Amino acid sequence: MLLALAAACEGVAPPGADGVASAPGARATPPLVSAPGLAPAPASAPPAASAGPDWPARPGACATTGLRAPAAPTAGPPRARAAWIEQNFGEVAKLGSVLAALHEHHPEVSELVEIGCSLEGRPILALVIGRDVHGARARPSFLLDGAHHGDEPMSALVVLDAARHLLERGKGDPRVARWLDEALVWCLPLVNPDGFAAWRENFGSGRKNRRDVGALGPARWNKGVDLYRNYPFGWGLLGGRAGRTDPMHMWYRGAVPGSEPETQAMMRLAQGEHFAGAISYHVGTVVLLAPYTIAGVRSPEPNDAWVVAEHIVRRMPRHPDRPIELRRNLYPVDGTGQDWLRASHGTVALLVESALRSRVAGTQRELSIEAIRPSWQLLLDRYLDGPSVYGELRDASGRPVVAEVSIAEIRTFAGESWTSRCRDGRFDRYLPGPGSYTLRVRVPGGGVLERPFAAGAGRVRVDVTLPAAAPPGARCPAEVRPTGP
Repeated sequence: MLLALAAACEGVAPPGADGVASAPGARATPPLVSAPGLAPAPASAPPAASAGPDWPARPGACATTGLRAPAAPTAGPPRARAAWIEQNFGEVAKLGSVLAALHEHHPEVSELVEIGCSLEGRPILALVIGRDVHGARARPSFLLDGAHHGDEPMSALVVLDAARHLLERGKGDPRVARWLDEALVWCLPLVNPDGFAAWRENFGSGRKNRRDVGALGPARWNKGVDLYRNYPFGWGLLGGRAGRTDPMHMWYRGAVPGSEPETQAMMRLAQGEHFAGAISYHVGTVVLLAPYTIAGVRSPEPNDAWVVAEHIVRRMPRHPDRPIELRRNLYPVDGTGQDWLRASHGTVALLVESALRSRVAGTQRELSIEAIRPSWQLLLDRYLDGPSVYGELRDASGRPVVAEVSIAEIRTFAGESWTSRCRDGRFDRYLPGPGSYTLRVRVPGGGVLERPFAAGAGRVRVDVTLPAAAPPGARCPAEVRPTGP
């Protein structure tokens, strides 16, 4: 069934689906899988919104989220604009086919995953890459995402470049081979497919998703919710100075935190993976942002995310637009994805503004992508080279345990409660530097266990076994989640 839905998503009739032969010359799409913990799709759904001839929305599971009626079909972009987009961002417009082809050519180290559906029913797709991708996946996970804002397709190309680099160089480059052997990398180029579809028709729109917020008249092109102001941590904390309450503002945060299906899909994915590190790619300047980015929210001390960000910036090549710099924020923000990842799971969650603008063509675009490429490479290397710590929490019978894991020497101030991963009891933490540390495990109903360890170069493994069976609150799929500042 998933194969049939995947093929239909690309406008290709699947072989043998419902007894109907494939269209002449059609190539079957490799099967998709659902991300861990994702809710099943509705049993029935209305027809999906049109997305143009090369990217129809998925029928069935991704035809609707149930949150709004599907949009009316559109005529597609004007011919001149369509030609320019095809030349410069054709891979984003045909993302499903591009990701399927990458997976088909490298099936042993990749899996094509639909993590959820957009508001208008388009699939949100990712490639998860690593040698153990079809097995237990008992390794640290990392996230590279692009185009939370649909009018920034350049950021999607940065993530596609990362996927290609990982898949195509794994056999000849020892550095890449190590990443494949020791990590799992989720490459998710287009978080906001509805916004990108809108941008294709009107270059002035597409930043937000396409939620109908009651806008009328000439301003209707600007409807929607800014997905990168919709995450729950710190949502609305600055009282409308950051994420806005005006539905027509470009930074409209939504009616409630985490209201949008795209945001919810990203959160479910993160809750299943507990990413050690993440980079969200954007476009608008050249800068790296480290959490917490919300004014007034106190970061952990010492702040390993800032230390890692400094490590990356010092080693980045010069960008053709301008040298990259490290900052906490560019302007007042709240409800951002990187802050939510940091607060919820302890992820070293960075944001990289990868170019001054998206509408960059030819050599300039390629030079920008090449200059940004080391950002994710350095993020992986810094974890694998250390100092960092990892381990598994198990009970006396060997079952994985969900429990709060902290480092006693790193103080937190914003209600954080970072837990082990449900499927395997694993935790992964960057450390701010070499030294003596104490791993502290707080088990629901089971007290506190401490394990001292010394960290130098490389990773340190610290496993913890409970002396008895895990209490009910520590068994998968239980999760402990922060409430925010």
